[in-house]
This record gives sequence, structure tokens and C-alpha cells, in this order.
Amino acid sequence: MAVPRPKAMLLPLPPTTVAALSLEHHLIVEALRCGYGTASHIGSLAQLLLVTSFLIEDGRGQGNADGLRELEDALVRCHQRGVDTGAYFVDDDTYMLLGELLTLHDRQLATTPLHALAAAQQRVDRIGAEPTPQRTMLRQAA
Repeated sequence: MAVPRPKAMLLPLPPTTVAALSLEHHLIVEALRCGYGTASHIGSLAQLLLVTSFLIEDGRGQGNADGLRELEDALVRCHQRGVDTGAYFVDDDTYMLLGELLTLHDRQLATTPLHALAAAQQRVDRIGAEPTPQRTMLRQAA
């Protein structure tokens, strides 16, 4: 028998919270676009990619699996370039892919019940705790 959830967990986030989260994500992408990114920005976008992917798996939105893997690979390259050079930025192709990710995730935030968002984030948190550096984000999650 399923445990009853409080009403707030059954509803999507309030519009003001969705707007604040969306703005935060868009500002991270713009910082990377303008050459002011950090390793933390890449990590935040990697987490966002995973949450979005898990929500798609849960039937909350449609995403292109190839595009998500392409973005994952681009973020890994961006991170490695940053480690090697100290410059964390995204190229035009990655910027376009990130725009698609943000559009999809913004829709998810506006419509997904809080319990589903929390479950997706918990999955990300569990992956982050596992010491498997040889695997990439989406492949590790599969």
C-alpha cells in the first residue's frame, strides 16, 4: 500500500520557485557562454542533465536520448578542457544543446509534482555518492 503524500508533494512547484530555478540555470549557461564559467557550473549542469533524464524516464517530458548523450559528452569535454586550461566555457554547439535542455527542464519544473522532482534528485544524489569515475553520468545512471 502506498504511503499517502501531503498535498504539497502532489503539486508542481509554485511559479515563483520555477522562475527562480530557471533563472539560476540560465545564468549558469550564460556564464559558461561568456567565458566566466567554473567547474561548479559544469557540475550543476551535469546534475540538471541527470534530473531531466530521470524525469523523462518517469514519463515527464520527451527528450532526444542521442541529444542528451551528446550534451553529456560535451560537458565532459568542457570539464576536461577546464581542468587542463583553467578556462570553463561552452562552444556554440554545446550552447544550443544546453538551450534545448533548459527549455525541456523548465517545462518539467512547471508541471512535475514535487515528489517526482525529489525522487529524481535523490537518484542523482545516490549516483554522486558512488565512486565510479570511469563511467560517465548517463551511462552510470542506466
